[in-house]
Amino acid sequence: MGYEVSGDNIILSMLKVAENGENALIARVYCANDKDSSAKIKFGKEIKSAQLVNLNEEPIENGNVKLNGNTVEFKVLGWKIVTVKLSF
Repeated sequence: MGYEVSGDNIILSMLKVAENGENALIARVYCANDKDSSAKIKFGKEIKSAQLVNLNEEPIENGNVKLNGNTVEFKVLGWKIVTVKLSF
C-alpha cells in the first residue's frame, strides 16, 4: 500500500502497525518550523477511521481529523509532533 504526505514543512517521522493488533497504522508527523501547518496523508486504499492519539496510542479527546476516502488531514502546530491512528 502506497502513501503520500503533504503539507508545508510537514515531515513523516514514523509509520508502523498499531500496537493493539487492530488492522490499523500509526503515523507520526512533525512540523519542521515555527508556523502552524496542515498535514495531509493519502493512502492507496480507503481509510475507515482516523483519530489523533498520544505517544502511547491512546485517543486524544479534542483531536480534530478530517477524513475523505483515502485521505486524512489534520493541523500540526509549529515545532510540534502529532500522531494519528488510521484504520482500514
